[in-house]
Amino acid sequence: MDSQERAKGTRGRKSAIRYDCEKRGDPALYSLLSTGLISRNSLAMHLFTAMETGKWNKNGKVMDKYQVKDKWAFITGASRGIGYLTARFMAQQGCNLVLHSRKLEHTEKIIQEVQNLGVKAHAVEAELDNLAEVERMLHEIDDLELGIDIVLNNAGLQIAYRTDYLRTPKEDYEISFRVNTIAPAMICYHFLPDMIR
Repeated sequence: MDSQERAKGTRGRKSAIRYDCEKRGDPALYSLLSTGLISRNSLAMHLFTAMETGKWNKNGKVMDKYQVKDKWAFITGASRGIGYLTARFMAQQGCNLVLHSRKLEHTEKIIQEVQNLGVKAHAVEAELDNLAEVERMLHEIDDLELGIDIVLNNAGLQIAYRTDYLRTPKEDYEISFRVNTIAPAMICYHFLPDMIR
């Protein structure tokens, strides 16, 4: 089978799964798939695999090792985009949520939506380029005494595009590294010990 045939086959399988999601009435997952992010988002790829291999039951719920009902997930950047869609999808599976955004008011909509789906949800705020705020946020989550089972470090930023890229200030790289690397590492280091136990 040449590369064109393989590509055609992959497109056909994804189209069939998109149709299946739509038919099941699962708008959050269908949105994830239809945005084209499936090829570059690991969560969407796991969900794609779950459906393709039959680990998806007739009610559109994740089965077996994908079961997240009554667990607690922490999602950064949950007020829009992939974070927002993932929060909705996880709530549909019965997963309780701690949702991060830069300001609490940004998550008001998604908090209401997931609570309406019957799960518990808390909002936290922090500017991820401010590592003191990240530390404060982590202690605030600890004070809730929930026990985080799942972490999705979704929040991130891209250095601003400049036509004269040789003049990009070093501060842009420093902010990017704090948000995209140091803050996610801090979050993982904070929760992983208890998750492993």
